[in-house]
Amino acid sequence: MAYKDLLYDKSERVATITFNRPDRMNAWTRRMDGELREAMLDADNDPGVSAVIVTGAGRAYCAGADLGGLSKIADGSESIDDGRRAEGEFDEKLGPNYRGRFSWLLALHKPVIAAINGACVGMGFTHSLYFDIRIASERARMGLIFVRRGLAIEHGSSWMLPRIVGVANAVAPRNAHRWALRIRSGSSMGIYSPISRPRWPRKRNRSA
Repeated sequence: MAYKDLLYDKSERVATITFNRPDRMNAWTRRMDGELREAMLDADNDPGVSAVIVTGAGRAYCAGADLGGLSKIADGSESIDDGRRAEGEFDEKLGPNYRGRFSWLLALHKPVIAAINGACVGMGFTHSLYFDIRIASERARMGLIFVRRGLAIEHGSSWMLPRIVGVANAVAPRNAHRWALRIRSGSSMGIYSPISRPRWPRKRNRSA
């Protein structure tokens, strides 16, 4: 399929998926949801791919749901199914527990790595919890902002988070503001692997 909201590349046995709405900090859309699923399933079924990397273009990984898109759905100018693969189109070999909007990610056979290069909040953070590994740059900011709006954390976050950081850390009152705001370096509790510095081109030695 032709991709609009992400870039998809396969090279040296690695499939790289890049959220490509840098002007909107890669805010999540229904089209992005469908395109990501198409790309991931393609990579998972390709014998020439050994691993998948997901990252974001520009200064953000994914800044959560695109509220502008939600407004269009609310006023009827855009369908809730626009750009999205039908819910029922799942591999028949998958058990019923892996045919949900997010649970299908847990059935992928190849390792999926989130390369978090900036803001990763709301839907972006929720989605990354389903990946096998999360690597954060020193510019990364992660968190669940739902509780700041009086909402329960959604889309399986309340199930996935305790299984990554442990129940005690997930429910401790002292951590409530972290899930609501951001997770700072040194307080990852297993959310992400050691921080990685962005690779900048070295300045050329003009005296040489």
